[in-house]
Amino acid sequence: TKDYAAVYSTKDYAAVYSIQDYPAVYSTNDYPAVYSTKDYPAVNSTKDYPAVYSTKDYPAVNSAKDYPAVYSTKDYAAVYSTKDYPAVYSTKDYPAVYSTNDYPAVYSTKDYPAVYSTKDYPAVYSTKDYPAVDTTKNYPAVYSTKDYPAVPLNTKSSVLIITSLRRE
Repeated sequence: TKDYAAVYSTKDYAAVYSIQDYPAVYSTNDYPAVYSTKDYPAVNSTKDYPAVYSTKDYPAVNSAKDYPAVYSTKDYAAVYSTKDYPAVYSTKDYPAVYSTNDYPAVYSTKDYPAVYSTKDYPAVYSTKDYPAVDTTKNYPAVYSTKDYPAVPLNTKSSVLIITSLRRE
């Protein structure tokens, strides 16, 4: 689309895409998220440190094997995770986001009336731009937009990253 120049996945690259603000976003078995933007000069991760980065809003985000991300910002009062809860946080737009082994992400927003996942359905959601997103055990993320009638993701992907960008 105009914001997502390329979205694809392979066994080593769970999510590879680029947008106007994110020149390169990709992940591998050892590097769940490595990218650089004007606000995020460097984001490096390893199997023990899924996300370590610094920005004007995020002075320091450190993580360990049990706590992939613990940080606080003006929009994210508390973000933390454990081996059973990869992401638990609350914001003015995201009243409740949490996950478990079987439910990696369950949340609701004004644009995302219902977002949930299971071990067979990593991501099922609907938005004004994404009328229908269906997934199966073979297609962790298959969705359609006005520009992308069908975008499949490979099941061998080790990490599925869904990023929501919000502009002030």
